[in-house]
Amino acid sequence: LSLIKPPDPYQCRICERPSLVMKAGPGCETCPAYQETHYFPRSMGPDAADIVVIGDVAQEPPDRKIERELERGASAHEAFTDDGSIVLQRAIDDAINRFLGAKAGVSVKYIYAIRCAADNPNKAVMSSCQGPMLSDLSRVNSERQRVGKTGKLVIIACGTMALRSLGVHVTSFEDAAGHVFDTTLGDVPVAIIPTLSLAALAAASGKYSSV
Repeated sequence: LSLIKPPDPYQCRICERPSLVMKAGPGCETCPAYQETHYFPRSMGPDAADIVVIGDVAQEPPDRKIERELERGASAHEAFTDDGSIVLQRAIDDAINRFLGAKAGVSVKYIYAIRCAADNPNKAVMSSCQGPMLSDLSRVNSERQRVGKTGKLVIIACGTMALRSLGVHVTSFEDAAGHVFDTTLGDVPVAIIPTLSLAALAAASGKYSSV
């Protein structure tokens, strides 16, 4: 097997497991990205987060990474470990430390808008994954309320796909860059801040001024 090119998804020894083969449930079966895609069921970070990052779409893992996951006994693909996600995490950590201080205790949760590593996902794919994403956001809001956190939830949206999944309809990232979108998701007041997609962050390290 190549150490660079991802293996064919249906050969993935993680995604073939009985607990993952149906992905998020029966509703996934009608999604165009249901078959032959790697599936990332998990988010990353605490539910009572101060900031939520919505990654646009999970990135295909190279087979070297899959082998390491299997060696560690991972029960599913590990979320937000691709190059773009690492760039973003470092940028957010740097911004928090620079403007608020290392002891500010600001917590961040990372959620995928699209949990399958699909190439160029279309509107049907975004629609299929919107329910699980909104469910995650609802759980974040409930946990924030439980621990007494008030005020708008700050969401960093990676690229136009993440923005559209959140109901912010823009034709290009340039239309959104530099803006903050105040809206509600269900009954949750949120402030949405656009940044580059995960793939764009991997290709253009340093261009995360909106974070």
